[in-house]
Amino acid sequence: MKVPGLRWYPAFSIQMVPYAPPTPNVPCSLNALEFKLVAMLKGNLKTEMLRKLTGSAQNDPIALAMVDAMAGAIESTFRNWIVTTQVTDVIGVGPVPAFAPPVSTSGPVVGGLGTMRPGGFK
Repeated sequence: MKVPGLRWYPAFSIQMVPYAPPTPNVPCSLNALEFKLVAMLKGNLKTEMLRKLTGSAQNDPIALAMVDAMAGAIESTFRNWIVTTQVTDVIGVGPVPAFAPPVSTSGPVVGGLGTMRPGGFK
């Protein structure tokens, strides 16, 4: 997953310290992040699951039906999860290179880092 330039830390646009303190992100929908949905599509899931079947299960109609049902259920559940889940508790920190008193007593955070606490998907 990637965060596509979301404004998670508006306070980081101007800080009056050399290093921004730990700050939680502005919560957003998981759907606002960038990720590759292709791996979670039913057809791709089904192909991968069928590759894992061995022996007589490869031709067992019940096993094939179960794989089809599971792949469909996983895709459906994933699609629901990404639109109903919020990304929270991503704690951001970072340096303020422009902070150089007495010449400059403030500046933006540049090159900061964000780390999600456990339970950050709600």
